[in-house]
Amino acid sequence: MINSGLKEITDNGTIDKIMDTWQGKRVIYLTEDYFQIFYLRSAIVFLLLVALVAIYFVRKYQKLSKELEVSVKNRTKELHQANERLKAANLKLERMSMIDCLTSIENRRAFDIAYNQTWKVCLRENIPLALIMIDIDNFKLYNDTYGHLSGDKILTIVAEVIKNVAKRSSDITARFGGEEFVVMLMNTTLKGAEYVAEEIRTRIEGLGIENEKAKNVLTASLGVASVVPDNNMLQNELIDAADKALYKAKKGGRNKVMVWEKSIKIA
Repeated sequence: MINSGLKEITDNGTIDKIMDTWQGKRVIYLTEDYFQIFYLRSAIVFLLLVALVAIYFVRKYQKLSKELEVSVKNRTKELHQANERLKAANLKLERMSMIDCLTSIENRRAFDIAYNQTWKVCLRENIPLALIMIDIDNFKLYNDTYGHLSGDKILTIVAEVIKNVAKRSSDITARFGGEEFVVMLMNTTLKGAEYVAEEIRTRIEGLGIENEKAKNVLTASLGVASVVPDNNMLQNELIDAADKALYKAKKGGRNKVMVWEKSIKIA
């Protein structure tokens, strides 16, 4: 049947027509296996492309994540350094707020804070606390005679003298106001505080600074008080007692140490 069919299409010229039509053209025979392999390879290529794209974005994300981590670390470090500088600046300002700018000793604010804390310690430990109030004699006359700059210099010198006498780590020397100073002596009896006060008085007089209008050398009056704090006593009572003792010294002729022994428990 095949041979007969080939003979027929050869004789009637069908073969020649087919050859003329397809001459120079390549004929490809597609089978079901071919399509299966094609689809399989296409899927593999597609998955490979997806994998490559995923790897690219993962690596890009990792790089960005690392850069972000480094940036965060650097920023955190900068913020930490800025905070440290701010803390140091605040600490410096806090210290400056506690120091008298003229005499470079503690100011009234620093004394008030230290006094409050020390009172509580002495109350808890049942130990004496002493105060010495100091006032430069005839300071206004000195200022009027020699000028405010000279007066400021005197305040600085006197502050240094007091600080050199009351030099224990627990002692506080502060400028109380104007030409008045205060010394706080923890765990010090009235007798001990009186001894310190007399030493301060002697050293100030020993400076030999002339006060022409007062017709003598520069001196100071000192008031001393000491108590063992208890719960029935107000903190201001000790300050008031030392201040009253100072007033007695001023009224009694100046350049002397007076102690106060009324209305408070004397240590």
